[in-house]
Amino acid sequence: MSKYHFIISKLLKLNYKSLKSLVNLSIFLSIFICVFLIPVCLSVIDGFEHNIKSKIVSFDGYARVYLDEINYEQYQYIEQNTYALKFHENEGIIKTNKASEAVTIHAYIDDYNPLYHLRDFLLFNTVNINKKDSNGIFIGKALHDRLFSSSILDTLQKQVILINSDNIIRNVDVLGVFQTYVPLYDEHFVLSNINEYHASGFIIDKSSYNKLEKNISSSFYTYDQRYYEFLKWLNSYDLPIFILLLSIVCIALINNIFCFNIDIVNRKRDSYIFDILGLSFKQINFIYTYKYFLLTLFAIFSGTIVALVLIYMQLNYNLIKLPIQVYFSNSISLSVKFVHFLYAPFIFLIQSFYILIKKRKILNAI
Repeated sequence: MSKYHFIISKLLKLNYKSLKSLVNLSIFLSIFICVFLIPVCLSVIDGFEHNIKSKIVSFDGYARVYLDEINYEQYQYIEQNTYALKFHENEGIIKTNKASEAVTIHAYIDDYNPLYHLRDFLLFNTVNINKKDSNGIFIGKALHDRLFSSSILDTLQKQVILINSDNIIRNVDVLGVFQTYVPLYDEHFVLSNINEYHASGFIIDKSSYNKLEKNISSSFYTYDQRYYEFLKWLNSYDLPIFILLLSIVCIALINNIFCFNIDIVNRKRDSYIFDILGLSFKQINFIYTYKYFLLTLFAIFSGTIVALVLIYMQLNYNLIKLPIQVYFSNSISLSVKFVHFLYAPFIFLIQSFYILIKKRKILNAI
């Protein structure tokens, strides 16, 4: 067996002036790039999607059910068997001396403080998390910048005029400013716990939704239904990336096929030498098969290690920054799944299978 290792090590020896070595390098790099790019790109795609969806769910709830679409028995069942938050939803206008903007008003009924709801997104606030204020609102930073000329700290506790679709006018205090980096929320949402509003429905979390969907599923509106067009727009960028990845994989496989054929042609002299040394056709075939097995395995291992290192560095140190106004996050979000790394063995099996069916050409080249 040692003689096989010696021969294969010579066949894999890198020499930049040798065409045979450049062929080995080309095969290695094509597999390495595929193995590196596929899990990284798929982790970025899933991470971006997870980041957006988690913001929507944490900010706006997993599902909603409206009171005018359920009967009294269903209403009581929801109240008694789940933790459901009553909410009021209305279109309105918010006005200051500087400007006025059309907004969607979300008011939370009962003893609920919006600060719990906004704790991950608040920039500044003037209320105690353990107290309830019945005459205040929270607005997004983008909406704040349109309504006020002053800084956020100077704005807090200032009054604005809030007019709902029923033409009810209120003077309310700005209690806090939030920033989700999702334009829909930061520019057009006003959150409050003004308890004079009548409830429009319930906000349901995921566990409650799973529990209730068999009874009144037709009346629920999940976040992906309510924001279908927005999520569809975000997912529209996935297809070009998948096509690009598929193209890279196809180019790599084609490159490996051509490199394999070129290497076979250029190894005729080596094959004659092996034959003179007394190696059988089966042994020569084993040498070439084992060589490509090691080369492919090393490329897969190297690409996987580099991908894991990059993912680890990004998850822990956020090395790659992004313009937050464009990508809704200040750094690349990653969602790592084991399945992302299964494409490497798949590429290896494809190339190994091709090498096995080329045995006759190897023997004919001797």
